[in-house]
Amino acid sequence: MHQFSIAYYRIYTRNLSPGEASDIEFSPWTSGSFEVVSDPSGNNDAELKAQFVVSKGNG
Repeated sequence: MHQFSIAYYRIYTRNLSPGEASDIEFSPWTSGSFEVVSDPSGNNDAELKAQFVVSKGNG
């Protein structure tokens, strides 16, 4: 069981079972590197941590 969140952008999924997916769409308001975590227990003991990078596009 996992979920994922990017707290800076207020993105949180529900707990997902193995093989289950969740689509996320959002419009970032700032660029930078942001922490992604999976903490399905909700006790601040993340099972997964990663970085999510938002960069300015050309256009």
